[in-house]
Amino acid sequence: MRRTGTSALALPATAIVASMWLALACAVGSPSAPPSIGQASPTAVIPTAGLPTASIAPPTAKPSTATPSVSPTVQTAEPPAGDLTVGALKASGHLGSYCWVGVCSDEFELAPKSSLPTLHVLPSAQLEFTLADGSGFVQWDASYSSAKMADLVPIDGGGSAYDPDSTATPPPDLVTAAFAAPPRGDWTLVVTLHFVDAAASVTGGSAVYSWHLIVQ
Repeated sequence: MRRTGTSALALPATAIVASMWLALACAVGSPSAPPSIGQASPTAVIPTAGLPTASIAPPTAKPSTATPSVSPTVQTAEPPAGDLTVGALKASGHLGSYCWVGVCSDEFELAPKSSLPTLHVLPSAQLEFTLADGSGFVQWDASYSSAKMADLVPIDGGGSAYDPDSTATPPPDLVTAAFAAPPRGDWTLVVTLHFVDAAASVTGGSAVYSWHLIVQ
């Protein structure tokens, strides 16, 4: 039987509506459907098991910058230089015989004048002797000669004799020996020193210094 009019359209319309509801239901239930408004997105989780772990090495220790200790000054095998001062003039003398730190050296005659430091002075000049390093001595004497040790003539002296083997209190150190110039002439000037003990050697010490002195 053939339907006509409104009744003829009823079945197809019902089929179309049913198909639309089925499609909508599938869309809502599909895993690929976007989340509804207000629904939180799932948080991605990254697996870490089995991944290499980075390690940080401790800093390398720096070398020590501590200042090394300073070794004590070693005494030389010779006495310090001896200086003769006359006004503005100054000259280091020739070191002759000496005993110092247990070492002795002997010169049995005066050195030739030509090998000595030379000073020209007036007869009224005042001469002053000191050790170059400022160290002291306990006794001194000054003398002069025309050429030979046997012809030495005393000028002056000072300090006190001391036996380093005695138990007596050593005399105080002197740092200067002052004396007048010899008379006019061409001389070898000699200054002889004596030391106490530890400053020179364990058995005491001595030193002889000389200059060529021309007194005009």
